[in-house]
Amino acid sequence: MLLATDDGVEEESEPLPDLLSAGEKDGSVEGVILSPSLTEEQQGDCRHVLGQFSSLFSLIPGVIHLCTHDVDTGDSTPIKQKVYRVTDRVMACIKDEVSKMLTLGVIEHSSSPWASPVVLVPKAAAPGATPELRFCVDYQGLNAVTKTDAHPIPRADELIDRLGAAKYLSTFDLTSGYWQIALTEGSKERSAFSTPDGHFQFKVMPFGMKNAPATFQRLVNQVLAGLDEFSAAYLDDIAVFSSTWEEHLQHLWRVLETLQKAGLTIKASKCQIGQGSVVYLGHQVGSGQVAPLQPKIDMILAWEPPKTQTEESDLDRGLPERF
Repeated sequence: MLLATDDGVEEESEPLPDLLSAGEKDGSVEGVILSPSLTEEQQGDCRHVLGQFSSLFSLIPGVIHLCTHDVDTGDSTPIKQKVYRVTDRVMACIKDEVSKMLTLGVIEHSSSPWASPVVLVPKAAAPGATPELRFCVDYQGLNAVTKTDAHPIPRADELIDRLGAAKYLSTFDLTSGYWQIALTEGSKERSAFSTPDGHFQFKVMPFGMKNAPATFQRLVNQVLAGLDEFSAAYLDDIAVFSSTWEEHLQHLWRVLETLQKAGLTIKASKCQIGQGSVVYLGHQVGSGQVAPLQPKIDMILAWEPPKTQTEESDLDRGLPERF
């Protein structure tokens, strides 16, 4: 599910790790997807490289020390918003998610004067099926008084074009990437949220918070500095691209080594290695191909022609931003 922050950047809120099985799967690269077009020798090369950095692959967010996230609200007085009324089903889901986050160590009990409400957003589901709910904090009030961090987010079209000509591509997805960045002490109380059962605050950077994309992009830019000739990162979506297989193995090694030194962790099931073409930022890219995914094409074809000047202006702004 993509959540739009006040920065205008869409970020994906991920489900919590399965804490009961997380320890069993840490350090395992078995979930990594190797390209079926690779030879047995090439797949062996991949497993060798990945095996050297097995500690990178974990369902538990890493702990990095390169940066922290600060929420600067100036001289604003604390904002306390009321808890939203919820159904019994939603309440049960909230209790479960809060319990998991406490166990994982990403939140703690709070006595903060700040309070944002919790919302549960339905995930996409098959027709007729009951959608699962995803835990989110509604930070609109806090975001309104937070000073803007203007650190730029890369242009998606430029990143896509860089990957298009590559013959070999690998993609990595950091494990709950935002949670790998700690909040400053003063920001923890500003992150506080209330549920019908209690008051809590984050110890790490949560989704939906203004400037979180800027902080995260600054981090990945710092981590991957000097590797931009063969790597690209849009928030927590990292890609490695190369012209030859020998180069790709070297590039993979350097990127994985850098991520490991930074203390980051990667979700194995979201990694694709040695592909001739990958889906990156809503496009199929690689081997000389750059093409939007069919659902986006269908959306454009289904777009009704504007009937007024206002609708035409909205279309002029909306198409480039959305596609």
